[in-house]
Amino acid sequence: MLKWKPHGSHLAFSQISHDKQPDASAIRSTNSNLNTSVGTAIFGIILLMGATNALSVEKLLGGLLNAFYVIVALLIFGLMMAQFVKPYTRNKT
Repeated sequence: MLKWKPHGSHLAFSQISHDKQPDASAIRSTNSNLNTSVGTAIFGIILLMGATNALSVEKLLGGLLNAFYVIVALLIFGLMMAQFVKPYTRNKT
């Protein structure tokens, strides 16, 4: 039989006392919204930087392609950094 293991926000909230969980939830929600906003802004800036170099279609496509390469490089960097996250291990006492 499979045993359920906490992961994601369940893992984070399992370590917080019951009376502090609303505060932790608010912080998590704010962090999520902030990350989404900053990520969208950075993506937009990179695309605009690629588009503003364009005086012709070829330059526009080249700028957008360069912006795409930067986004892919950031994604690969994020995936590599995610490998350093330590897995949760509960003490068996």
